Amino acid sequence: MISLVTGLEPMAVKTADLNNDSFLDLVVANRAGNTTSVFFGYGNGCFAQRIDLSTGPNAGTYAIAIGDVNKDNQLDIVVVNRHASNIGVFLGQGDKKFSKQKTFSTGTNSTPAELALHDLNNDTFLDLVVSDHEYDRVFVFLGTGDGEFIRTRDLSTGNSSGPYLILINDFNNDNLLDIAIGNGDVNNVGVFLGDGKGNFSQQITTYIKSGPYAFVAVDFNKDGILDIATANYDSNNTSILFGKGDGTFTLQNTFSTGDGSLPYAVTNGDFNRDNMDDLIIANSGTDNVGILVGTSDGTFRKQKTYSTGRGSNAVEITIGDFNRDNQLDFVSVNLNNNTIGIFLSTCSYN
Repeated sequence: MISLVTGLEPMAVKTADLNNDSFLDLVVANRAGNTTSVFFGYGNGCFAQRIDLSTGPNAGTYAIAIGDVNKDNQLDIVVVNRHASNIGVFLGQGDKKFSKQKTFSTGTNSTPAELALHDLNNDTFLDLVVSDHEYDRVFVFLGTGDGEFIRTRDLSTGNSSGPYLILINDFNNDNLLDIAIGNGDVNNVGVFLGDGKGNFSQQITTYIKSGPYAFVAVDFNKDGILDIATANYDSNNTSILFGKGDGTFTLQNTFSTGDGSLPYAVTNGDFNRDNMDDLIIANSGTDNVGILVGTSDGTFRKQKTYSTGRGSNAVEITIGDFNRDNQLDFVSVNLNNNTIGIFLSTCSYN
């Protein structure tokens, strides 16, 4: 593991080629210290000294999305500033530079928790979806294509639902984008079906046994319908929810992430290059990252773990080929020691 020092209390990480040099870079949201950190990659698994972008006083930055929100062919960074009740946008300016943050309010005393970027109304401009954990709602901000966003809709997730997670994808196979929400306080996954014009149905929900802390959408059983894998902090496992094609799911399988593991994040990738999706999980309680190798029937082999360091508290994960060897690597966010850990693949995940 290669360790890089971040800002204070890192909570989230995203990867993208921010400066168009064909090398993957990293962006880290720091909950304390009022910064978001950018690490530009050299393409060999190493990274330049971090650049810190100011997110403003008492920001409490929790989440990140990356996309070109002003149509200038430069990637921009969008962050959730939970304590400041706003969304911050840093416009990419080329030459490893970004604009000062411009903010968009999510309302007095709101607690924005997660966000996602996508074109929801088919106007070629990226739009923004934000969850508000405190007030049980989801905000839809439509983009204008110049880096501006207009809040157009608030979608209710139900009383005391505590929405946190967001996925944007087509969950009912109508070729229109929908919004999936992880409602952690009531143990369900909610889906708002989209009409392709920026409008959404009322929420339809699927109950699961434990409130998800993270999830990812993949067609695990190859039936042409998206499924969801959740990281279940309270029950030390991951669940596979198989899609029915109407925006609801059936709970079929759970897989242990280890006693006391407290899984906090999950994503997917084909780590052993067998054309099957595997799961990679940040286990905050046992200070490791676990990989569960997928099989053709939507089940997974026993987890293999990789230590992130004693007391590190791994809370987030991202993947990518950081040294350009055509094998997937991964990065863990280690909350307690203010670092990210870079794990370069040896392709030994079987």
